[in-house]
Amino acid sequence: MRRLRTIALAATFATPLAALADSADPTGAPARSTAAGSAAGTAGTGAGSTAGIAPFQLEVREGVEFSQVAFDMGEGPILSDWARVEVDPALVARITDRPSGFVNVITDQGWVARNLPVETRPSFGRAFARARIVDDGGSLPLAFYFDLGTADAMPVVTAIVAFTEMPVLDVDALGELEGLPPVSFPLVKAVQTLSSGIVDGFVPQGPGGMPPPPPNPQIQMPEHLEGYWAVHTPNPVNVDAGRNQCAPMAVANALKYTELTFGASTGFFSGDIHVKSTGGGGIGLAGRIDDTMNRSQQGTCVGSGVGFCIDQDSSSGMFSGALAQIESANPQRLDQITVRYQGDDGDSCATDYAVSTADGGPVVTFDWLCDRIAAGDGVSLAYLRYGIDPDAPAGPIYPGMYEVPTGGHAIRVHGCGEMGGRPFIKVLNDTRQDRMDEGLCVERAGLESQLVYVEDIDYDGKLNYGDNPMWEIEFALAVSVSP
Repeated sequence: MRRLRTIALAATFATPLAALADSADPTGAPARSTAAGSAAGTAGTGAGSTAGIAPFQLEVREGVEFSQVAFDMGEGPILSDWARVEVDPALVARITDRPSGFVNVITDQGWVARNLPVETRPSFGRAFARARIVDDGGSLPLAFYFDLGTADAMPVVTAIVAFTEMPVLDVDALGELEGLPPVSFPLVKAVQTLSSGIVDGFVPQGPGGMPPPPPNPQIQMPEHLEGYWAVHTPNPVNVDAGRNQCAPMAVANALKYTELTFGASTGFFSGDIHVKSTGGGGIGLAGRIDDTMNRSQQGTCVGSGVGFCIDQDSSSGMFSGALAQIESANPQRLDQITVRYQGDDGDSCATDYAVSTADGGPVVTFDWLCDRIAAGDGVSLAYLRYGIDPDAPAGPIYPGMYEVPTGGHAIRVHGCGEMGGRPFIKVLNDTRQDRMDEGLCVERAGLESQLVYVEDIDYDGKLNYGDNPMWEIEFALAVSVSP
């Protein structure tokens, strides 16, 4: 694919796993070897075989944990057929004595998690040289979601979980995994929030119905899949969000990342310390951005969402609120800062702020997102969840049914890449926002780093978030600062 080579040309942005790239790459990336022999050059081009991968089977308490998701849609948690696997790179590296590789998961539902990257020492390239960042010293646990096959409460999930130094890319390599004995892993309940932190115009918002689980990939494979590459940014800042506070928090995470990474070399300032906070003039970056986005809230447990460029009162929103915060915190450095954006299908992001802006087009594209990550920008993204109104006119996806937005979410993007030819992003997320429970405000922690595939699987011209045809990526913004 085109991106496989263009990212490789960006020198050393890619992680150590990107040594899997084409051996003819002009960067001269070194071949990657395993005990089973060298497979470098084949993974990036889609040729050859990765048979002989020498899988290392992982068992309980060896860096991989499973949970069954219960969604809180305002009336208490409801158990679902969503399952979550979380890989701890540091523990897996310690168990396997390998700093990087891939984790695969096979259950009775099939090959549900393909080649989740394990990276304990991600490296960064020229975009970060001015900040003298070479190695961020570690990697966050990485979450991935799949279809459990049942919404009944399950105490365990039986799975084959294996680590390999090379990705599993063909039938022979997959066969080596399938020959391992299954292991019963504890399946804990994980409550997550379906919020309405991103809204769309004047459409009434709500969490909508229970979302369908991500479709599991079929176990059948082509003769060979394409390989893996990835681009990351350091300083994975993430702070707990209040109810429906995802948009201010996503922007706050991106601005604080930019300050921590490039502040010393450019003077960029996010505007405040980054702690859990809400608007109203107090201390805290997210709270300040609550105010610049004009988000209505009454503390961490009660609050509304905001729009992409303007909110429902046409006064502020995710984009203009970010500009207002940047301008307030950096009045003497505005000529060094550019805020780029994609999405929202129009010109509603036009503003009178002094910060330079650049419209990247009416829809969010993977190439744009990954280009901004490779450049070191602070990137945040918003998607909408759609529901079906069978009484409305026909829509583009399901004949005879009309899609209506039922809520949305915003996150910070801190990585991107491709695995087996499929584009993905890595996002920082709060899955359990605070909520009222029997008249009391209950604060809840649910921070995670997640790998999400992003493709236009419903062929409507927009990227879908996480293999869900009813979750559409609508808007993204990227903050860059020059010396």
